Amino acid sequence: MTRAGGGPDAARGYALEVRREVTPRWTFRLSRRVGLDRVARIRGGVLHRLLHSGDEPVVVRVAQLADDRVLFGAQADSREVAEWGIERMRAALGIDLDLRPFYERFRFDPLIGAAVRAHPGLRPHGRPDPFEALAWTVCEQLIEYERAAAIQRRLVFKLGRPCRISGLTD
Repeated sequence: MTRAGGGPDAARGYALEVRREVTPRWTFRLSRRVGLDRVARIRGGVLHRLLHSGDEPVVVRVAQLADDRVLFGAQADSREVAEWGIERMRAALGIDLDLRPFYERFRFDPLIGAAVRAHPGLRPHGRPDPFEALAWTVCEQLIEYERAAAIQRRLVFKLGRPCRISGLTD
């Protein structure tokens, strides 16, 4: 398999791109950091991620345009796969979660209130792929994060599906 820049797919790209601008339901801040597993990249403040719907690849990008505007873009060979990729990343990032009830209930809690007030947009970390979520959870339960991430990188290298166009692997 050829990585970024190789093969006939690299010249043609994907058939179409779908974009969706989203208004978060609660305070949202796109993280500028990605995990040590190397399945996502940040380039110029934009999150890039490869997903597969069955055997169909989709490259999803996410950019925060303003506090209340987040742009999702997906490149795939079909509109259905591109839309699927956007929905999976929306779920993984938790952008549609309304955390206002949690904030209102716990902002003055003696144990976690200060953290809740300092980081009102903090969301549970998600993964766009159920298998990945399970496998990464098992790895991270057993050992410290750095060793778990090394195992995850090896899994991605051995079992991951690379995209010749984007250079990403899922």
